[in-house]
Amino acid sequence: MEDANGKPIFKGENIAVSLTDITQSSNDSKIPLAFKDPQIKASNIKIGVNEFYEIHSREVKASKKSLKLLAFRLKPIQNPRNYNSKNIFDFAAGEFTADDFNISQDSLIVSKVYFSEPDLKVTSTGKQTVEKIKTQRRSK
Repeated sequence: MEDANGKPIFKGENIAVSLTDITQSSNDSKIPLAFKDPQIKASNIKIGVNEFYEIHSREVKASKKSLKLLAFRLKPIQNPRNYNSKNIFDFAAGEFTADDFNISQDSLIVSKVYFSEPDLKVTSTGKQTVEKIKTQRRSK
């Protein structure tokens, strides 16, 4: 599955998906697809989060607002100099599970998130942050 610009949104093998109330957004700042009550089974998946990150998983199962991903990884996909942030995150876990997960075009909402064997790597982009200018109040 690809977005309007041909960028992969979801790739995998042995994919079985049942979704209801599907909506698609052309706004790049929003999640490209939203849906309700997903029933998903797939293996060797790759999900395009945005232009900077992908999610990889050996296996995904979703049903009744429960989500499980085996061999989960949030992977940076660009050169560090292209990121507009101080740090880049590369996060992996043996298993990612979540309850009450809901995807809308504005957010991915989950509760009771669990990661087994988490492994976080943070890479600095070397970019400086802009300090906020402190304003002083004038007393009368």
